[in-house]
Amino acid sequence: MPAKRILILTGDFVEDYEVMSRSRPSPCWGILCTWYAPTRRRETKSKPRFTTSRRPDLHREAGHNYTLNANFSDVQPDAYDAVILPGGRAPEYLRLNERVIQIVRQFAARNKPIAAICHGMQILTAAAS
Repeated sequence: MPAKRILILTGDFVEDYEVMSRSRPSPCWGILCTWYAPTRRRETKSKPRFTTSRRPDLHREAGHNYTLNANFSDVQPDAYDAVILPGGRAPEYLRLNERVIQIVRQFAARNKPIAAICHGMQILTAAAS
């Protein structure tokens, strides 16, 4: 059975664990993930993680950098089986990108799975209007 191809639309300040937890085990499940972001920069920075310690205050830990495959203009939606829209602060900016809206609408028109995590729903809302 051929591997399923998953498109992940991301950008700066994406929620760290929403990308990490979807990408790491994927090859074991026969899934190939591809990351796309607005520009062709080699890396995108994820949002700093907040963790709790034994003290009641919160402290920040640095997020991860992800190597990107290409930018939004290079996306060919027909080449993918599903799309993931991670949350964090990235969707605030991505929902204003017309190419992102076109991509999501193409997945919806073809009845392909769309996974929106947390704030990723903002992109779906923008695509529906």
